[in-house]
Amino acid sequence: MEIQDLTDIRWQVTRFYGQPDVSRRHESWALLKSLKSSSSLPWVCVGDFNEIVKQVEKLGGNSRSERQIESFYEAIEYCGFSELGFKGSRFTFVQKQQGSLLRERLDRVLMNRAWAEQFPGSISHHLPTIQSDHSTILLSAQHNLPRIGMKGMRQFRFENYWLRDKECEAIMKEAWQQGVGTSVMDNVLGKMNRCRDLLSDWNAHKYGNIPEQIKKLQFDLQQVQDGSANDCSLEHLKAVEKELRDLQKQEEVYWKQRSRVQWLKEGDKNTSFFHTRAFERRKKNFISELQSADGQLVRDQSGME
Repeated sequence: MEIQDLTDIRWQVTRFYGQPDVSRRHESWALLKSLKSSSSLPWVCVGDFNEIVKQVEKLGGNSRSERQIESFYEAIEYCGFSELGFKGSRFTFVQKQQGSLLRERLDRVLMNRAWAEQFPGSISHHLPTIQSDHSTILLSAQHNLPRIGMKGMRQFRFENYWLRDKECEAIMKEAWQQGVGTSVMDNVLGKMNRCRDLLSDWNAHKYGNIPEQIKKLQFDLQQVQDGSANDCSLEHLKAVEKELRDLQKQEEVYWKQRSRVQWLKEGDKNTSFFHTRAFERRKKNFISELQSADGQLVRDQSGME
């Protein structure tokens, strides 16, 4: 189902039900894979998939077949899905069986990268109910991920891709040569602050928005290749290609630094993978509520600050 919200953003939501018959479960995964190509919109899939993705999502009863789990996981990977975080019980299905309880997480919310980027503040709620063995899944789609911290302050981060630029070292030397403050500690802190300010200004002027620069260079490259550019010489083509390669490398290093993934080497062109891991890490680090000394839950930003 296609949705257009009050901000005119269009996205796709699928309510999914997995085959309860294990022998026909593969039909559900084939259907899920086919839905991937039905729309290019941001996509979220909610429902009872009748399957788990790991053994710890099942408590009681017989162990799930690893082949069953792998088939489901393969469908999730094929669709480019990741799991949306949730609040509530980790099990969404509870059933009485011969004097014992069977607990499983069969219901979940899956989202593709485009949906995750469009709704970074989203969360799902597992709500208990007495009318069904399954919990009710409430999806709260939020455009913004609130930032908890000092207002007006932006975190400074030393970018690893700066090390590829010789100007970076010169700027740091310039900042460090100027004495600031009377005490040794004031002097060191002053140098660090000046270094931060100079690097931030230099980065903004030289690199700016890397994805936008890449798009522009890709357009320029296309014009040179099809002969519609003002300069279609071989030298200009090589210059554009080199600049594009350099920016793509910087973008890869940028997202790898934020994802903290160390087992993939630079040059693997896994920018999309790094971007997704960085988003997941940001979601994991996000604090949505705090408990005060008197036991009250505080959810508004002013109260948590």
